[in-house]
Amino acid sequence: MNKTIFKQLKKDKGNWLNETEVRQGWIKIIGDALNIPFQMERQRVDASYNRVIIEFKDKGLFNGSTSSSAFKNAVFDRLKKYIPTRAKLESLDNEDYIGIVTDAEHIAFARYSRGKIVHDALLPLSESSVSLIVKALTDCKWVPVTSENLITDFGHSSDAGCNMLQALSDALSERLEKKNNNKIKMIFEEWKALYGQTSNLSISQVNGILDNIGFQVNFSEQKSLKN
Repeated sequence: MNKTIFKQLKKDKGNWLNETEVRQGWIKIIGDALNIPFQMERQRVDASYNRVIIEFKDKGLFNGSTSSSAFKNAVFDRLKKYIPTRAKLESLDNEDYIGIVTDAEHIAFARYSRGKIVHDALLPLSESSVSLIVKALTDCKWVPVTSENLITDFGHSSDAGCNMLQALSDALSERLEKKNNNKIKMIFEEWKALYGQTSNLSISQVNGILDNIGFQVNFSEQKSLKN
């Protein structure tokens, strides 16, 4: 896998002309290979995955030197700010995060140590340097418990959220379709009456909600909600 990712990065980098294309190329190649859902441009961060934060620069802008202004900006300006901001948001320590900077030609890792940001050597793009990135990303499986991450993983737009709501909807449908009266049907009818009094939604508004809730309800429930 590392060899395949490296070959693809090496092949495609000749077509990249600016930072945006470097970022998009890297995220697509690595994200697709590892099946990683990178977060893009949140809190001004170029890209991140759990506790790995990546800062991109124009192709070749480091000039192969940690003394270049572009490299210093990536580490001592961008990552130096981004890591503490993310750590505070997620209630973690700065040392819990890994920073990666790249200009598509070279790669370097950065991290906080004893309150200061430090970086490793600048490595040329190679199979071995790509393997270090892959290891950092695949080892970083623990997700901080934040409202944003919970919504992403379990909210109504997530697979887990949709599956849970669909199961609840199916269970409710089964009880409502029973001919005999039951407690769930009685409670639902009471809720429907109260909801109708307070919501005052039009049929088009109800249809809009049903089209965007992320799960399906059967026809009889839709008709019941519209009445």
